[in-house]
Amino acid sequence: VLEGGVPGEREAAHAYLRYVMRPDTVKDAAEVWRWMTARGLGDLRVTAEYAGFLVRQSRFAEGAAAWRAGVGETSSGYGSREFVYDGGFEREPVGSPFDWTIGTTEHVEAARDGEPHSGGRSLRISFDGEANTDYHGVSQKTAVRPGAYQFRAFVKTDGITTDEGVRWQIMDAASPARLSLETEEMKGTRGWLEVRVGFVVGPSTELLEMRLVRRASLRFDNKIKGTVWVDDVSLERAGR
Repeated sequence: VLEGGVPGEREAAHAYLRYVMRPDTVKDAAEVWRWMTARGLGDLRVTAEYAGFLVRQSRFAEGAAAWRAGVGETSSGYGSREFVYDGGFEREPVGSPFDWTIGTTEHVEAARDGEPHSGGRSLRISFDGEANTDYHGVSQKTAVRPGAYQFRAFVKTDGITTDEGVRWQIMDAASPARLSLETEEMKGTRGWLEVRVGFVVGPSTELLEMRLVRRASLRFDNKIKGTVWVDDVSLERAGR
């Protein structure tokens, strides 16, 4: 039946892959995935689901490889020298751990915006000034190998109040004790400014998480208000 094809073959294949994506059936899921991709039956959303499944099983390199194959970002060097997917926020996220998570919570609105540093989009995060917000809703994971890396992003702020602004945090997704660092903090009103930080990934770190954070302030005047834009996020590996 599989060789001959069936009506609704793509939908049936996706449904069966979801059925076998359980911790005790990783090999079965991999076999179904290979069968699907060999016949061109995948799409970006089911690729995101499969990559997420592999990450949950701590198969980070396999998940990243499936995602890279699905998005086909070979021209940009994604996965070889560049380790951020869609650093310009040009595409709508599809739910992969290797894509952007953009979270909107009470008192915080986050959305892709038409006010970019370059390209056609950026990401805008707005705080309404009604709460001492502890926010870490913007994030992306990436599989890495040992070596030296350089993280950079462009950030613009408009009227960010309180002593606690926003910053980028880069950490080992499985164990922040192994690796955790931050860029400089951004607050007030500033035009587009590049923030960057260099670091070395050791042999124990396989999965990094990059996230934009605002920590709750300990001061009396602690309710954050204002807007932040971010664009052109990049993580490059030195050498090969």
